[in-house]
Amino acid sequence: MNITDDSSVVALSKSQQCSPCILALFQHLQSTPYSSYNDELAKDWTSVQQLCGVSYPTIVQPPAANVTVPGYSTSAANATCLTNQYYTVTSGDDCESIAEAHHVAQGTLIVINGILPDCSNLEAGASICMPQNCTTYKTVSGDTCSSIVLATGITFQALLTYNPTINSECTNLLADVTICISSPYPTWNGTTIAGASPTHTGVYATTTVSPPGITAHGTTQYCGRYYQVQPGDICEKVALNNTIAIPLFEAINPSINPACTNLVPNLWYCVSPLSSWNATTGSPTSSPVLAPPTSTPTGTTGQCYEWYTIAKGDYCSLIESSFAITFAQFQAWNPSLKSDCSNLIPGEAYCVHGPSSSVSSSASNNLATATATPTSSSPMINLNELHQDVLMLPRKF
Repeated sequence: MNITDDSSVVALSKSQQCSPCILALFQHLQSTPYSSYNDELAKDWTSVQQLCGVSYPTIVQPPAANVTVPGYSTSAANATCLTNQYYTVTSGDDCESIAEAHHVAQGTLIVINGILPDCSNLEAGASICMPQNCTTYKTVSGDTCSSIVLATGITFQALLTYNPTINSECTNLLADVTICISSPYPTWNGTTIAGASPTHTGVYATTTVSPPGITAHGTTQYCGRYYQVQPGDICEKVALNNTIAIPLFEAINPSINPACTNLVPNLWYCVSPLSSWNATTGSPTSSPVLAPPTSTPTGTTGQCYEWYTIAKGDYCSLIESSFAITFAQFQAWNPSLKSDCSNLIPGEAYCVHGPSSSVSSSASNNLATATATPTSSSPMINLNELHQDVLMLPRKF
């Protein structure tokens, strides 16, 4: 007999219903408030016991209260839908199928609607808020943030900004999940809201202050106020909240790339420079070759103008963003570095500013092939890079 997912257990043969497996399964389901055991299953469990001549409790446990589920907030379901775009769930839908069909990030869809991480509380007929759409990519087994970044040409920080549910170490990236590889946020054009008035009378500071923490690479020291970037920040948001023009914000923080997609969370950026911040201080000179401050990995170039000693918790994307370099440069100056950046050695000095001639043009040939042209329909793309096994258990209600 072929049994479908929706078939009742009572459709099984007597030997199957009375097997130790079925009996143990029902005992476990009935004993906990965290299972899917309900009145319907209680009827089936009563029928099985009568058939098999056994006796066990059949009462449905009261639902668990005050349960905290990581990544789930009941308050999100009652929040205002900022996009004002809704979708009515139909039978057979799951979170991934909705995200893929509508070109939105699955993680964002789950969070803004207060859906459980496994999507088990998604109900047919429910009206859910849809995030802003974007150019999307569906992850496959073996994908890592590094492989996606290399294949699509976006930065690591941009990937995290577009997908705020991915953590900073990228350890919760799952297979068969739709993510954004372009910005889902509208671009701020600098237009002032009618009737609004500026909160600051001037852009420039009159005195410098010491940065509260580690600043982004190259950020001007002639600064009167700093801002610590938070996960999910974008340049438009930082500039608007700190009353500074985006071109000036980028100029005083030169590590920011032209697309402004590599802001590094927890680093400090200048948001209020002195008016003389870019005054010429002298003629540029050649960078001197410096001796490493400690031991270096095998093969690291000796022709290095700046070194960085790896600290616990460091990862390549953070170092690249902090020193405004690419992974290709970092690996060329430190050839022992694996392509997935899994072998950084704490306490060792790595070159972060070496000769440009050592960066081989062949590095670009190692990128995975990808096509990601944002359009109004935000198409899916395919990647070919595989780095590590990642598993995802699909779930339909």
